[in-house]
Amino acid sequence: MTASPFTGLIAYPITPLDAAQNPDLVALEQIISPLPSHGIDAVTVLATSGSGVSFEAHEHAAIIAQAVTAADGRMPVYAGITAHSTPAVIARAQAAEEAGAAGVILAPFSYLPIGDSEVRELVARVCDVVDLPLAFYNKPAQLGYDISADTLDYLVTHANLRAIKEPSRLPGRDRDALETRLAELRSAGGPGFSIGLSGDLGLLDEPPTVDAWHTGLAALLPAEYRAVWTQSPDAPAARVALRRLAEALAAGQSPLGGLHAAARAQGTPTADPRGPALPATAEETAAITASLS
Repeated sequence: MTASPFTGLIAYPITPLDAAQNPDLVALEQIISPLPSHGIDAVTVLATSGSGVSFEAHEHAAIIAQAVTAADGRMPVYAGITAHSTPAVIARAQAAEEAGAAGVILAPFSYLPIGDSEVRELVARVCDVVDLPLAFYNKPAQLGYDISADTLDYLVTHANLRAIKEPSRLPGRDRDALETRLAELRSAGGPGFSIGLSGDLGLLDEPPTVDAWHTGLAALLPAEYRAVWTQSPDAPAARVALRRLAEALAAGQSPLGGLHAAARAQGTPTADPRGPALPATAEETAAITASLS
């Protein structure tokens, strides 16, 4: 039986860059190809960890196509399609479908405050032009919009929304509040709707049971994350190793710069991310490297 979309342990790799700051597609394939053998269920390119909004349309399409080639049918490849306007989002969704992506994930971006009406229209427009399942990337702390249960219900009913990626931690939200939120999302999404959590420090703090974990660190330490996800006998040691890296990354000035430094420490040839993301400092790089030893 084919698994529902956006379920299981989903890795979010960086998009490696060469010295000229172009996508290094060979290095990307080297990151993605081993992931299924380590128990990763799916991969998402071009979301936050993959610096998706920093790439031009032709680069975006090439990155997805290379990821699909690297996965080689062994796991689904999802693609981030966030962009500065609805036409750009639609174009990215169409390109993802043409490149062979199994689904798309969207965080609604706007320079001005955005509300439920705009989000409903945006998602509906995307689902009108592509047949791919869509996951909603909820980032209230970063984007100033927190999807309501009513809007989630509307989009499940009227569009092909099949999943949500929800933060595992938010300021002022304790474990009880998170469980209440997840129950509301479950009721709104209905049967077959995938509820996933993101944010490594929260995931490593034994959160409530959900359908998916979305994590950049699973692309760096896939076997360790699989052990924690499945609660195998190796889970306690794996959790310690993952938390050590997550804490080193969280202490830095630039999450993306830190992820690129961590990838380099593991042998992936990549330059620092494109600006305005800052590179990891020498001190941060040393701490990240030490956390991986």
